[in-house]
Amino acid sequence: MLVVVGESMEETFTDKDAIIIKKQRSYQEGDVITFYHSVDGSINRITHRIIEINEDEKIYITMGDKYKSLQSDQVATEEVDFDDVVGKVVLVIPWLGNLLSLSILQNKGLILTLLIIFSLLTLFLYILILKDKRRAKRGY
Repeated sequence: MLVVVGESMEETFTDKDAIIIKKQRSYQEGDVITFYHSVDGSINRITHRIIEINEDEKIYITMGDKYKSLQSDQVATEEVDFDDVVGKVVLVIPWLGNLLSLSILQNKGLILTLLIIFSLLTLFLYILILKDKRRAKRGY
């Protein structure tokens, strides 16, 4: 799980959303991927959408969704080597990054984070059980 930092993917997810990444065998135009990007000797992870694939050079051309209404020559795109891809975004959890950021600042951050995740999972399961019970009563 990664926490989004920045606004370049704003129409798809926002700053401090949590995203789940999964490695794929291949990627297609339109996939949102996370990749390693080096700037001034520092390696960062960036998440953008693939807008073009160059099979000959083995690179993806990516761009943040915030800029999709602009012409490609007006926006900086990223060229990403196939080997630099971490994975594809398979799930977005809005606002979870805010909760994780708050809890990490405290000494008991790990426990609080685990309690939040456990509570969310318990609530999700409870809702599923209620839906099943209602369907059973209706005879569906």
